[in-house]
Amino acid sequence: MRPRKIPATPSSGRHIQNLIYNIKASLRGVAGAFDLPSILVGVVVVGILTAGVLASIFGVIPFAQDNAAKQDAAAARTAEGVAKTKDGRYMDTTDLIAAGYLSQPAASAAGATPGDGGFERASSVVPNLHYAAGVDAAKGCFLVLSRSGSGAMFYISDQVSEPTLYTPGMTTGCLTPAVAQSMADSLSGVAPAASFNTLSWTQRTGIPGMGGGPSAMSADGSVILGKSDGTGYLYKSTDSGLTWTQITSAPSTSWAGLAVSKDGQTFYAGSTMAPVGLYKSTDAGATWTVIPGTTTQQWASIAMSDDGTRVVAADSGYGGHLWVSADSGATWAQKGSWPVGYWTSVASSSDGMKLVAAQFGYNLFTSTDGGLTWVNRHDPTFTSHNWQSVASSADGTKLIAADFSNGNIYLSTDSGVTWTPQSALGTGSWDMVTSSADGTKLAVAKQNGLVYVSKDAGATWVSQDSLGTGDWQGLASSADGSKLIVGIINSTRMYTGSWG
Repeated sequence: MRPRKIPATPSSGRHIQNLIYNIKASLRGVAGAFDLPSILVGVVVVGILTAGVLASIFGVIPFAQDNAAKQDAAAARTAEGVAKTKDGRYMDTTDLIAAGYLSQPAASAAGATPGDGGFERASSVVPNLHYAAGVDAAKGCFLVLSRSGSGAMFYISDQVSEPTLYTPGMTTGCLTPAVAQSMADSLSGVAPAASFNTLSWTQRTGIPGMGGGPSAMSADGSVILGKSDGTGYLYKSTDSGLTWTQITSAPSTSWAGLAVSKDGQTFYAGSTMAPVGLYKSTDAGATWTVIPGTTTQQWASIAMSDDGTRVVAADSGYGGHLWVSADSGATWAQKGSWPVGYWTSVASSSDGMKLVAAQFGYNLFTSTDGGLTWVNRHDPTFTSHNWQSVASSADGTKLIAADFSNGNIYLSTDSGVTWTPQSALGTGSWDMVTSSADGTKLAVAKQNGLVYVSKDAGATWVSQDSLGTGDWQGLASSADGSKLIVGIINSTRMYTGSWG
């Protein structure tokens, strides 16, 4: 979010300084409430600032939210010290509350159930709390995670005495990164993968270095167009990714933008390195033609209407433009008089009239007339502007966008007029998004992180832990969202997903 300007009154600076001073003083007061003598006499009950109280006072100041989360983590660590001193073992959240070493907000009292101590389970995360403590099976070490209202996550442990920023996959102590991530997901409102156990993934082989290439699907998910990082050639599957055929009628190059029509017969492919061009096939990849006038651009993304008559393509070169066609690619119109940036992604409604385009280093843009005119969709909720990927529902009303630089996943239900950050997913380098035609089944991927899916339009998200982490590329979905594909750049790891 861009800083809001303060009116230039004589007292405005002093008021802000006083507010910051009071915030810091309050936080210091919390920290000072816990000391070693209190622990040794065993009478301390750790008080935790709840996010609800903090948000009501300081909700617009991220540093105060982060500091409060750090204080929560430090207070929970103090409670672990009490447990170790009095009971000779560390405890998870529910056991700490049951023993009286952690106080508990009344709203979450009904949800707290004493556990067995080991955090190979999500019950260590108590409803309505924004922190969690987990221990190993021997109860000889612990990890505390605390979520800030800003979306950041902090950790502290028996080995780390100061609250430290947590990032997925990092080593935090004796608990495995997977267990730590499970704790973080639970705190963020991300459901465990078991709750979506009807989604199954299969690793596919037989394509040299396929993992990182872009990919596009026909409406039924049977026809998939992808590329190989190893050979540079395009590959096609007609059985939902089970088998693949190398396409040699198109050149070997650095393919970046791919698109497939609803019936799987019309393909578009754009390259960013020699031989550069925007290529088109109307016979499912058997033959290709390079579109005249497209050999000097860097084609990052392509989208089209279901019937292939309306097409939009993004030139990712610095100062590049958006290009639109309303006659199946026969003629093209160059669009774009916006601040200079790098176009990264475009998406289209089924009729090709409603479009959304993302610019790395600036903003999101939408069109309701097939790309003839565009509207800059700067939204006050945007915290940064390095947009990496966008996707659209068939009617163009439901949009999803990924902000790459420590950003969020954003959703819109009004064709991009307003946007809502998906705070449950947290911030990070969000890289890829895809959507079903009705906008209910969504999938997103974080660079060097996890893949997450939702089947309720973003109300809940599920981490796909079985896939592990990676630099994900080529995320695509069938129209009904029942089939997915995703790969990892410069890797042989490529997966197809199917809802049961």
